[in-house]
Amino acid sequence: MDIALPRQPGTHRTFPLAPPWGPENCSFTPNLEVSMKKTLVCIALLSLGAATAVRAAEIFGTISENGKALPAGVAVKLDCGSGSGSGSGGGGASVSGATDQFGSYSLKSTATGDCRLTLTYKGANPSLPVTLYEKPGKYDLVVRGDAGKLTLSRK
Repeated sequence: MDIALPRQPGTHRTFPLAPPWGPENCSFTPNLEVSMKKTLVCIALLSLGAATAVRAAEIFGTISENGKALPAGVAVKLDCGSGSGSGSGGGGASVSGATDQFGSYSLKSTATGDCRLTLTYKGANPSLPVTLYEKPGKYDLVVRGDAGKLTLSRK
């Protein structure tokens, strides 16, 4: 069925009511099996991404000596390998960073569990055992000089 619409006085044009590509002319049939497979793949990928995000751990804080923040650029290393404790999920994971101008540091690791935080400062490498959890953990630290040897401890 066509509809005649006036275009200009004295002329007209016809337009079809239904497009020629309507449902009766369509050869596409939805494949439920393919749709289910795509849905399952998407769910699996989203689950994998969520599991990876959950396994990430962060440790942050400040480091000071004699009440003053350490200078910018002091090397900070986090070891979560077999030699540093249980460190589940680490498998020898090691992350490095440095302090900023306020003595602050932040390290992110895929490992959780028992790890060791080590500084490289004034020619020494004082270290401290730390525990990483799935949620960020704050460790404000103090460097002390005892009998010519630097030690690292929590505030």
